Amino acid sequence: MSLYEAVNICEEILTSKKYATLYKPMVLRICEEEYKKYSNNKNRIKAVKNILHAMYGAYISADTYKKANKLMDSFTIERQETERQEILNQVLHLHASTRERMQYLSMFYDYIFDIVGEVKSIVDIGCGFNPLTLSYFPQKGDIKYHALDIDERIAELNNRYFSTVGMPSLARCVDIIAEIPNTSADVTFLFKVLPLIDRQSKNRSAQLIRKIDTQYLVITYPTKSLTGKEKGMKSFYAAAFEDVLGGSLSIAAKKQIGDELVYVINKR
Repeated sequence: MSLYEAVNICEEILTSKKYATLYKPMVLRICEEEYKKYSNNKNRIKAVKNILHAMYGAYISADTYKKANKLMDSFTIERQETERQEILNQVLHLHASTRERMQYLSMFYDYIFDIVGEVKSIVDIGCGFNPLTLSYFPQKGDIKYHALDIDERIAELNNRYFSTVGMPSLARCVDIIAEIPNTSADVTFLFKVLPLIDRQSKNRSAQLIRKIDTQYLVITYPTKSLTGKEKGMKSFYAAAFEDVLGGSLSIAAKKQIGDELVYVINKR
C-alpha cells in the first residue's frame, strides 16, 4: 500500500509546473522515503517539495528555461566568438550556482587544470549550467563531457549547446543517491553538490568519493549561503569533508576561490 501511495504522491508532484521535468525515478525514491516518516499525504507532499526545493528550486526562477532557450536560439556557430560568449554569459547568470562563480570563473578553472592537466573526459555530477562554461577552460581541444543532472530541461539545454559546438551530446539525468555513474573519466566535478547529497543520505558522499571511477575528483563547497551569509560554512564543510576522507585518499590541492572551497583529490 505504501508504494502505491508513494507513486500517487510522485505523480501529483510531477503535475506541478515547477517539478514536472525532474527525473522521475529520483522523485519516486524521495516520495517512498518520505512516505514512511509522516502519517498523512499533506505532510508527505510538503516534505518532498522541501527536499526538491533545496536540491533544485532554490537555484532557478520560474522563467529560467524560457529565457535560456530564447538566448540559445541566437547561439550559432556563425556568430563571432565574442558574441557567442556574451550569449553564454547571459545564460550562466540565470542559474544561481554559476552566477555566483562568474566573477572568478577563469581563476577557478586555471587553478583546477593547473593540477589535473589536460583531460579527455569529464563527468560533471549535478552539472546545472556548468557545461556552458567550457570556453573558460584553459585547455582547448576535444573533451567527452558527461553532464549529469536531475532536470530533463538542463540535459536538453546542455545537449543543445554540445550539438552547436560539435561535441557529443552526453548530458543526461541521474539519481546520484541511487546509482554510481558507470562512466570512467579523467576528472569528475562535484561542484557544491555534496552538502545536498548528505542531507538525503548521510554516508553517500563517502561512497561516491571511493567508488567513482576517475583519476581526479574536484569537489567544492560553498562558503556562503545563497543569501550571502557565511555562518561558519567554510570551517564546517572543511572539517566534515576531511573527516570523510579519513586519510584513505590524499588531498592534492585545497584553496578558497571566491565563495568556494575547492578540493582536488588524486585517486590514482
